[in-house]
Amino acid sequence: MIVEYYLWIEYLIFYSQGNFNIDEFANLINSLNYIEISGKLDVLQKLAEEAGITCIVVKKKKMYNEIISSTRIREALAKGNLTLANELLGMPYMVQGEVIHGNEIGRTLDMPTANQIPDARKILPPFGVYASKVSVDGMEYYGVTNLGVKPTIPGENQVGVETCLLQFDGDLYGKIIQVEFCSFLRGERKFAGLEQLMHQMEADKKNAGLFFGQ
Repeated sequence: MIVEYYLWIEYLIFYSQGNFNIDEFANLINSLNYIEISGKLDVLQKLAEEAGITCIVVKKKKMYNEIISSTRIREALAKGNLTLANELLGMPYMVQGEVIHGNEIGRTLDMPTANQIPDARKILPPFGVYASKVSVDGMEYYGVTNLGVKPTIPGENQVGVETCLLQFDGDLYGKIIQVEFCSFLRGERKFAGLEQLMHQMEADKKNAGLFFGQ
């Protein structure tokens, strides 16, 4: 059977034994970097063997009788199925980044939010509101997060992540926070005005609290 291997090494851990040659290993990694290898599995094993490296092939894992794959994870995210996506990932889907200054609409509505701009390359779930968990300074807080372009706010707004932390009072500007998307609450929509938006935001906070049993 002909298969394709896409190699992307993010973290590398190795142990040196015997006459292990780090230069040969580096050359092997460089030869595979961003290259698509098409062929039988023994092609990859042969390359490793020539470099004096033991190649261990791990079989693909399944969940709910289907193979876990990036395609399956993307499909789950596209449908807003955070429960399945998080199970397939083996960790919560999250957005990490610096808290920046926004238009401070939330503050004027007495509901301040931590604003982030996700990486343009990041695969995002559907625009909308999510129950979330926020990690900052070694602490974790429940929150409600809006992902989208804020259609109620005039002008052309870039895609952003706005999170209102429940039971938190402090300044997050400039801090790096992690926002875990736990459950999809509703889709993004345009409201008639800020007053209607404020009422909906209060309802969103309540629904997020109920999700977390508060």
